Amino acid sequence: EEDLATPSEDIASVAAVSALDLPVKVLACIGFGIDWYHGLSHARVLEATAELAAAGGFLGVFSLLSGMPEAELFRQACAWVFDRMPGDESAVASSVISALDALRCTRGILDVTKVILDYRQGLGKLRPRIPIPI
Repeated sequence: EEDLATPSEDIASVAAVSALDLPVKVLACIGFGIDWYHGLSHARVLEATAELAAAGGFLGVFSLLSGMPEAELFRQACAWVFDRMPGDESAVASSVISALDALRCTRGILDVTKVILDYRQGLGKLRPRIPIPI
């Protein structure tokens, strides 16, 4: 990364997982694309993912969709944490939940596209696209 996006959250996650007394520890990256707000380039995330995959450290990908039991468990876990940390809610977790809510009433790709375009119009000026080197 050219700049760190959310280093305090990243280090807190690594430290918390490291302190767990479990035989297997896994860190997950959720909310791909959310950290653009902090200046994190999608291209850098994909490059880092490719490096992890080449080193055997990338275990795969999983999508949360509204209505899935995993999505509901994620909501419940976030609500539990947010209740105990008012004012310090995770921007990433909140954004994932917001995305699940926005997509709840979509039926097809055109509905999803409309939700995305409506959201982007509310952001104001966006940074120009940067090609992903391949």
